[in-house]
Parts: sequence; C-alpha cells; structure tokens
Amino acid sequence: MTTPEILERFDITAITLYRWQIKKQGNRALFPKVKIQSRPNHYLRQEVDDWEAAL
Repeated sequence: MTTPEILERFDITAITLYRWQIKKQGNRALFPKVKIQSRPNHYLRQEVDDWEAAL
C-alpha cells in the first residue's frame, strides 16, 4: 500500500499518519513501518490489515 492509499483508507491527513508512525508503545511503533522508502512510501498490506484488526 502506498501513503496515498493509507490516507484514503483511513480518511486521515499526512500529519495524522506521521503521528501514528512516531507514536510508540514501549520501544515499538504502533503503526507498521515503511517497507520501501520512496515517493510515495510503501507499506505491506497485510501488516496494515493486521494493525487495523487489532484496533
């Protein structure tokens, strides 16, 4: 999934996604890490699906 797909799927802004990425629980970020850093960034769909299911 790309950054624009994440923003659309969760109806959030880029700032909100950034906040999700830096928010941590212990030493672990709550939102899945970027797998391919590019423009746009890419995430593994399964990790995003698992993260959403755990909410």
